[in-house]
Amino acid sequence: MGLAVAAERGIIEGMRDDTVEQFYDVLQNIEFAILSVYQHEADLLDFDVIDALDALVRRYAAEEGNRTPPQLRLSERARNVFQAAEQMCEWRLGRAASNEVPADQQNSVADIVVCLKRIRKSAHLWTEQAGRQGYLNYISQFLGESQRAQPSLRRYLS
Repeated sequence: MGLAVAAERGIIEGMRDDTVEQFYDVLQNIEFAILSVYQHEADLLDFDVIDALDALVRRYAAEEGNRTPPQLRLSERARNVFQAAEQMCEWRLGRAASNEVPADQQNSVADIVVCLKRIRKSAHLWTEQAGRQGYLNYISQFLGESQRAQPSLRRYLS
């Protein structure tokens, strides 16, 4: 994850937390999905990402509580982020058609909600500090090279 990588490298002092340490790979996978959308849509804004993350939190929290997910009201850009991140979440949950995540490494819906909330927190932080695409530009620095190293994840986002 962008924030996790920075914390790992000691770039941001005091930003390391239990969620980042426990779910580093899940956070990075979800941010990989977000970055994939940004690479195809240069006009994507942090606001779109935050809207998508809000909708995903509501969707998975509803599932966790055995409730019907709320109706989505997202812009086209936010919907694209929602769909890409949702595909990655479903893969992490072991629900993708060709799931390659071993059963003992799959995550629960509760884990996914925690991760989405943590990414949303990071998006708010970087938007506040660096502007309309602050978060997106920030994760681009760290995940751009990771994407080239993990081409197998791309098939889950097509």
